[in-house]
Amino acid sequence: DADGKARVPRNLLYLARRIPRSRQPLSLTLRRQHRMQRLAELSTRVPWQLSGVAGWLGLAGAATVAETCSRDGPATAAEPENPGAALTRLGPSEVLTLRSRGWLVLDDALDATTLAHARLDVKRLLLSGDFEPSEQHGDVRSDHLCWVSESGGHAPPLGLRTALRGLRGIALQLQNGGPPEEGGPPDGRWTGFGDEPRVVEMGVSRGAQLACYPAAASPLSDTVARATGGARYVPHRDGVAVGSGRVAFALVEPGFCMREVTAILYLSEPANWAGEGGGGCEGGMEGGPGREGGRDQPRVVEGGAEASRGGALLLHLGADSADLTGETASSVVEILPVGGRLVLFDSRTILHEVRPHSREDVDRVAMTVWIGGAHSVQGLFRHCRTWWLPSFL
Repeated sequence: DADGKARVPRNLLYLARRIPRSRQPLSLTLRRQHRMQRLAELSTRVPWQLSGVAGWLGLAGAATVAETCSRDGPATAAEPENPGAALTRLGPSEVLTLRSRGWLVLDDALDATTLAHARLDVKRLLLSGDFEPSEQHGDVRSDHLCWVSESGGHAPPLGLRTALRGLRGIALQLQNGGPPEEGGPPDGRWTGFGDEPRVVEMGVSRGAQLACYPAAASPLSDTVARATGGARYVPHRDGVAVGSGRVAFALVEPGFCMREVTAILYLSEPANWAGEGGGGCEGGMEGGPGREGGRDQPRVVEGGAEASRGGALLLHLGADSADLTGETASSVVEILPVGGRLVLFDSRTILHEVRPHSREDVDRVAMTVWIGGAHSVQGLFRHCRTWWLPSFL
């Protein structure tokens, strides 16, 4: 009919107008397919060994990026709008002592009230079964661990939360260094260990490790601890020295390799460790308040580790990088885990251990945070330049 004849041309014209528009996306699709085909053909010419290495590096790089994203910068970790406990302030002299000597001990870093609350929180966690053996439980260590963090919506109780914030705030104190003291060092800003200043990444882990070395009478004490005379941790280092050639290890365990400063805050009952036998450290306590000359002060152990006291932290100073026993150490410093005591040392070079803790009714409790490593994309590139490149060269 007339209406049908009139509709045919209009339909054909509509199709004619649509055809050019449908060809262009089709041609682009074909070009993309050709490119993918060429890439696939090229990949078949690459040796499988190179393909495997590239895939492994990709996975390892993802782990490094994830580790970087799990850290905070010093300012964020300190939380100035919601400060933590009033830990002992680090001035320029303390920072420079830590840098030059490699370790620092400060007594009464945590106020007595916060320490008491934190100890009660630890007891509750012990009773609720939150402490578990570590993956290395056995010949390496026989303590029990519990990780506390404010991220993920699981904030720890008030006492532990305050101690955690104060401990994480150490990074900002190291970075700032404090105002110059009259007659003291002109600048205490942290530039790494040793005599050569350098740019240091000061990322802070968001969580802290709570380690409990149970008393011999504690339900947590097991056959592993009893077999070695008490809960212990054999000599080890918390990090890896820059340029040590362990690039593969750095890719697999980026968090381990980013550690530069180990910060330990003891949460034990002070009265349980104060007054232990022994003498003062040679030269006294450098860089901080303390009970000068007290019987619980750090001391240089004459006769090595075997002459030390149970539950003590031992620093094997001057030990060779390949030494894992402390035989080559020039001296051994013994530090008792007195509640409220803060210990800082070089994570990468100082070999240290926890001697077997065999006391019947006293738990040894320590909170540890590691400082160092990237916390941003820019810092990650700087970390790769300062850590990985020296390993290749």
